[in-house]
Amino acid sequence: MWHRRVAAAVALLVAAASRLEAHDRLRASSPRDGDTVAVAPSSIRLVFAARVDPTSAHVTLVDGARRAVPLAVATAHPDSGAVLVATVPGDVAPGTWRVEWRIAGRDGHPVTGTVRFMVEARAAGATPAWTPAAAPDADTITEAEASTFDAGAPAYVLVRWGTYLALLPLIGAFALLVVVVPRVDGDEGDMTAARVVRVGRLAAVALLAAAAARLAAQSTSLHGPAGALDPASIGSVLRYTTWGWAWIGQVAATVLALVLLSPRRATALSTRLGGGAVVIALAIASAASGHAVASEERTQLLLAADALHTVGAGAWLGALGMLLIVALAPAHRGTAHTAAAVRAFAPLALGGAFLLVASGGLLAWHHVGSLGAVVSTTYGRLVLAKAGLLVLIGTLGGVNWRRLGPRLPAEPAVRLLRRSVRGELALGALLLLVTAVLVATPTPREAAADATAAMGTDTP
Repeated sequence: MWHRRVAAAVALLVAAASRLEAHDRLRASSPRDGDTVAVAPSSIRLVFAARVDPTSAHVTLVDGARRAVPLAVATAHPDSGAVLVATVPGDVAPGTWRVEWRIAGRDGHPVTGTVRFMVEARAAGATPAWTPAAAPDADTITEAEASTFDAGAPAYVLVRWGTYLALLPLIGAFALLVVVVPRVDGDEGDMTAARVVRVGRLAAVALLAAAAARLAAQSTSLHGPAGALDPASIGSVLRYTTWGWAWIGQVAATVLALVLLSPRRATALSTRLGGGAVVIALAIASAASGHAVASEERTQLLLAADALHTVGAGAWLGALGMLLIVALAPAHRGTAHTAAAVRAFAPLALGGAFLLVASGGLLAWHHVGSLGAVVSTTYGRLVLAKAGLLVLIGTLGGVNWRRLGPRLPAEPAVRLLRRSVRGELALGALLLLVTAVLVATPTPREAAADATAAMGTDTP
């Protein structure tokens, strides 16, 4: 009856993910983008579509020679957490100016933008000329321009990759406990469960370590290396962004997984039911730090699809990795329980692959937006690479299953199957690396929305 449990878990996951929604776009500004003002601004006002974290926001006013004007620290407007205000300490000179801003997006990634305006030659409050107290030369790079460690930095990509390499086996452990272990009879089933629990606990510990590294990387991307480990900086990351809430949820779910993955409870009903809650929480946490949560269209649908994408990957690739260790290792080859475990895994793999491909297709259709963008954008080419790897993994697994499945549990067949599974998992690790890069790559739709937003904003 595991099909009913899985269906119920999927329904609950979709309902939970659909409650998350957030947008990071700049809706309005004062001065407006492209304005020519007759009164020199005494403050910069930015209006966003959702509440922003003022402690991780940076607003810089830059003149035509790329010299930065020292602004007061941006603060939230007392009437709205979605409005940032930065006071200009002195008067500004006539000429062309730009406001460079950076905030923490709801998906945790830094979001940046620029507002350009011109101060008329005879504008009220303008000074004839402006010279900063410590005049930088014309090649001064502003803070927003100097920030290079972001979600796409190689070190951050590796941290994200490590997170996936721990997350999927943990989901796979619970998938095996629900679907595969009950189909392995007697003492062999108990031994299989015990092996799953041991490896699952290692995956949970690895995921906690990856979570700590990911929090440090996230704080660095928003506050810079100097303030990355400051408790106030870390607190602001966790408090104000959906990414932070999702991080807390992931850590809590992982701790719960460690409690549930007890050798004494490996086959208990409470472990299987609790495992479903863990999988749902982990999947939603993963979705809440990706492109879906920052989308301005179909956000709820995309969040649910992203979460299902994670579940599918864990039920297929994560569980396959677990199966290699607990049933196909040399110490277990040639036994009857190996054949039983592999055959019980087949429907789980098919279901996981279906979820992975169906949800991935939906996400790609939305984020890419057009066939032309598939080959003309970095995001589209990464999607193609990911799709190609999925085809290779699925083909390799399908061919070997049909060729070797009927020959189990003969020892030569187990040996060949183990070799094939290792190849599939190597391709899967490469696929996860592509995914780690893809998550930090702007989608064609996001690029188009940014271009539209850059054409101007409304008056607050």
